Amino acid sequence: MLCECSATGRCATDDCPCFACDRECDPAACGSYGAHWDPAAGVDGEQPFGGIGGESEATAPRVGFLAAADPVAGGVTGSRRCRNVQMQVGLRVRLVLGRSDAHGFGVFAAERAIKGDFVCEYVGEMVPHDDAHTRGRVYDGFGDSYLYTLTRSVVLDACRIGSRMRYVNHRRVRANLQPKLLSASGYLRVGSFSLRELSPGEELYFDYGYDEDGWRE
Repeated sequence: MLCECSATGRCATDDCPCFACDRECDPAACGSYGAHWDPAAGVDGEQPFGGIGGESEATAPRVGFLAAADPVAGGVTGSRRCRNVQMQVGLRVRLVLGRSDAHGFGVFAAERAIKGDFVCEYVGEMVPHDDAHTRGRVYDGFGDSYLYTLTRSVVLDACRIGSRMRYVNHRRVRANLQPKLLSASGYLRVGSFSLRELSPGEELYFDYGYDEDGWRE
């Protein structure tokens, strides 16, 4: 479906038909606001790590979608105005691991993020529910949980194959991330987005959807 988004920038509201139906914009069909630009073109304004002033990955400035497009260069050296492609292009918040105040290890923001920023994708081995139930009993014995229900028939197991997202702990009241099941490039993927502004050093949480004894709320 051709996206003719009339939003004036970032495509992060229901004014964008793709965003409204939980789908990232299709680079092959959505050309109005830069969804089709390749990340290698520098349109996302990312500074190379170790670049200006020898900055590290954790301290390098992240311009991202906040920069304005360069009208002289036709927008190529500025920032894409379509924000609904963050997971596809890998433009995410930088994260670090550390000791959690809730349980075991936790994940912390290494830079500021604004509401709606893509933080991390939950990835893992795709297993049927019966296998996931068996594995879950083993994980419960260690006091950890790495299973994320993707659909009624498929569960993601991030125990052996996963991203840093598997270390994000559970909070219900203080959750600052919202997982979303999105269609991106023809696949169902779980992206986690900031519910509000995040500060550097802030621990990240999302609501697992169940109560777990022994976790400090």
